[in-house]
Amino acid sequence: MELHEDADTFDGWQAWFSYALLRTMRDELDRAGVPPTHLRRVTERVGFAVSTLLDASTPFVVDGAVVTPVLTFAAADSEVLVHQGGPSNLHEYTFGNSAELFGS
Repeated sequence: MELHEDADTFDGWQAWFSYALLRTMRDELDRAGVPPTHLRRVTERVGFAVSTLLDASTPFVVDGAVVTPVLTFAAADSEVLVHQGGPSNLHEYTFGNSAELFGS
């Protein structure tokens, strides 16, 4: 696969990815029985924590070495991986996407 730096496309796709992560978490937490009164808060907390790990805002250490995940995206029919030149900023979408997901 070929790597292609395109910050604008990447940013749009990471925003949608953040929303999809939160929606999946909300649905699974709901199925697990998290009370509706706590569902948004728990979804946001778990979503934010996972996002900071994915975008290297929270350190990820393997055998004493800090490892930095770098998120990429590819369209289904493409051999091109789109990146933004470094770690994502996925966590920045958590609360805005949560407001959209929960309707407030």
